Amino acid sequence: MQFVENGIRALDHFVYQIRDLDESGAHFEHLGFHVRPTAKHVKIGSSNKVVIFDTTYLELFNATINENIDSGLLDEVVDPYYDFPKHCQGLCHIALTSEDLDADKPVVADLGFEPLEIMNAKRLITYADGTTDFTESRSMYMWRYRHTYMSMFISDHPKPEAIFIQDYNDHANGARCINRMVFVSDDPTFDLNYFSKLFGKKPDESGDWGFTITGWRGDKTDVLTREEAEKRYPGLINYAVLDHFGGGAIAMHMQTTDLAQTRQYFQDKGIEAVERDGSIALSADVTQGSAIIFQP
Repeated sequence: MQFVENGIRALDHFVYQIRDLDESGAHFEHLGFHVRPTAKHVKIGSSNKVVIFDTTYLELFNATINENIDSGLLDEVVDPYYDFPKHCQGLCHIALTSEDLDADKPVVADLGFEPLEIMNAKRLITYADGTTDFTESRSMYMWRYRHTYMSMFISDHPKPEAIFIQDYNDHANGARCINRMVFVSDDPTFDLNYFSKLFGKKPDESGDWGFTITGWRGDKTDVLTREEAEKRYPGLINYAVLDHFGGGAIAMHMQTTDLAQTRQYFQDKGIEAVERDGSIALSADVTQGSAIIFQP
């Protein structure tokens, strides 16, 4: 499985921080997602539930740390997560792809970032046939402290078959992949250089409204002003991450197998959805934090 092409990265996975992991897992199941059972990061101690797509995954995340783990590195990695749920739930930290974090660490440092040590994100998983295995995924953080929640990190997956398990990409709402991530910022010009360096390319579009970068797989990442976000997503967004932290991820777009299937599912379940311009959207109020837009 390829993760980087000609030095250009793509969207990898998305930390969706919530306050109650079990309750949110049940809620996302109600929204039509196949949510995997709770798994614990063996080396870190935190717990998650994942929603698997073709080449990405959504990580419902709780930052509770195992008391038996004592690590200064862990404090550096996790401490920024504790401020977020005081004001927000939803998309908190976005990962980009890497072929090999060991090779990427000096590259990232040469770009002017201060990467932390590579972190082992191993967790126990169960395949559809009932056999178990451990993932071998790793992450490398590089928090920045202005626009903390517009920080990104990079991850590699030496055993991708244990992460992107296609047997579990069977969502009742028809979702197949996350192909667009949307941020809001109080100063997109400040963020442009950061995003460009990490993606490995300049924006494809930019203006007073913000900018858009296309990953090598064709996925899009937008960084918008509030005015532009309100224009594109009227009535859908919770702006707490902007109001409290200066910016952060506010929405994600998902490609659906069949928009009619998506529409029917939400109607059958009595889920409030907004349909406009050939898409179906769930507001931040419905999704516990970040809007979701379904498109064909």
